[in-house]
Amino acid sequence: MANDYYQNLPTKRMSALALYYNEQKDILIVKPNYADYWLLPGGVIEKDESPLQAIQREIQEEIGLEQQDFKLVVVDYVATDEHSESIKFLFIGGDLAVDKIKLDNKELSEFKYVKLDKALMLLHKNIAQRIETYFQEQKEFLYIENGQLI
Repeated sequence: MANDYYQNLPTKRMSALALYYNEQKDILIVKPNYADYWLLPGGVIEKDESPLQAIQREIQEEIGLEQQDFKLVVVDYVATDEHSESIKFLFIGGDLAVDKIKLDNKELSEFKYVKLDKALMLLHKNIAQRIETYFQEQKEFLYIENGQLI
């Protein structure tokens, strides 16, 4: 009976993204093969995987970087939109030189560093809203909903 209770609880999609900079403080964005918009490196959190484990795995898969230290800066609850509700984790990856990036061509077609205002135009609208709120608030950690401070 207790097992049925847990099996019937709602589930939420979760993902983890990383924010990287170059020496000029431009933001690293990546272009997926499957979409016409840009993303930050990262992706879906798999079953029985923590957000930290997910970002470590995704960064290794997508840009060939084995990194252990990430700083969580945003948790964003996203209400149902074109998909079911979700929780998004944004980590700071830190400074990253171009020569350290080994792009996974199976998922991503290109990467580039751009100024924040350009990134906000190129990124998927939900990601753009999330990082814009993060930069506007200038806080060490934010809990937001639908990309907005509550």
